[in-house]
Amino acid sequence: MEAKYLYLLSICFILVIILGTSGCTSSNNVNPQTDILIDGNLNGQWNNAEKTSWLVTGNLKSTSNTDYSQVTVKLTSYNSQNQAVGENTATTSISNGYGSISAVIPVTGQPAYTNMTVVNATQNTASDTDTSKSKKKRK
Repeated sequence: MEAKYLYLLSICFILVIILGTSGCTSSNNVNPQTDILIDGNLNGQWNNAEKTSWLVTGNLKSTSNTDYSQVTVKLTSYNSQNQAVGENTATTSISNGYGSISAVIPVTGQPAYTNMTVVNATQNTASDTDTSKSKKKRK
């Protein structure tokens, strides 16, 4: 009788190991560096009369439609000779797969275009706390 239970227990243990290592993961297990993209173009304009800072705005998109509570990106502006003329970081969020970004980049020359790199992103997660007000009846 004990051998039967040990046999069933060992089968369950093997199944747990197989299922745990076979890629059975959450659908939100995505790489933010490849998931978060610029939706359209990053738009830039001079932010001051002295032309020492460049205002960059644009929209972001999560290709997997993942929500992120915090996204940090590095924005680097380049001149027409592909030389970096300034960079800055900005933080935003993505909800329902979309977000927007706005940052002022101190520059040392005329920017021709700006590239974005995702530095860090935190996915929204469901709360593990039960907030229901149910009461148990005593017998």
